[in-house]
Amino acid sequence: MTKTEQLLHYWKLAQLPKTFNAKVAFFNENEQAFLLDSQEGEDFENCKHSFCSEKGLDKEETEEFQDNSWESFPNDFKAYAFDYCILEGVAYEDVECTLDVAQITSLISVEKLFEKLEDEGISPSEAEDDVMLLLERRLKKAGKSATEDDLYDATQNLLSDLIDWMDDHHPDNIEAA
Repeated sequence: MTKTEQLLHYWKLAQLPKTFNAKVAFFNENEQAFLLDSQEGEDFENCKHSFCSEKGLDKEETEEFQDNSWESFPNDFKAYAFDYCILEGVAYEDVECTLDVAQITSLISVEKLFEKLEDEGISPSEAEDDVMLLLERRLKKAGKSATEDDLYDATQNLLSDLIDWMDDHHPDNIEAA
């Protein structure tokens, strides 16, 4: 996995923990997630120093704390590190704005997509590139980003939804209802 793929993977996983215990579990299970900044762990080192400072630890206590193995860090630090390194960390700044397939798909309604394609005389079977370009523009306008795979999947989902919507709104089907 590339570094960007790792960041996206851990960022998506990091959206799940909401409780103290869930953050601790994330820390215990995903050590690599805390070491992905450009300096490969500098953010985590800063986190440890910040935690010691906030707790008012003296120099000896700080040195002892710094020597902890991954598993032996106290739970309050693990939750703190989750917030510091993952939710607010420098490594994840770029991926915070990345949308998943459902979020990308929600950038345009099926009705608006139908109108746009109809105005341009494009059939759904020929619209893949146009829909993808439309989604890319909407992402850029929203100041967000997406992986190519997610953008492709969102495009396919929208086209499938559009075909279903068109079937549901076809004059023959409306009259039958």
